[in-house]
Amino acid sequence: MKITGLTVALIAVLLSTNPAHAQEDASFKKCKKWQQKIEHFREERKDGGSGKQMEKWKDKIRKLREKFKEYNCDQYKRHL
Repeated sequence: MKITGLTVALIAVLLSTNPAHAQEDASFKKCKKWQQKIEHFREERKDGGSGKQMEKWKDKIRKLREKFKEYNCDQYKRHL
């Protein structure tokens, strides 16, 4: 059996599509999205607003932080 460049490339692609790696990518994307939302609501709070609105944003930040912790997003903190 002759191994060509195409065969080597195909093997490399198959080996790189590890389901565990794909799951990590999905987790990282979720964590990044939540971190961005947390930052967005922090910025909104810095700009001020009514007391009711400030409490809504504070509650949203708290809920996002809970998700962040639940999904162990701290492992990606350096990359977020």
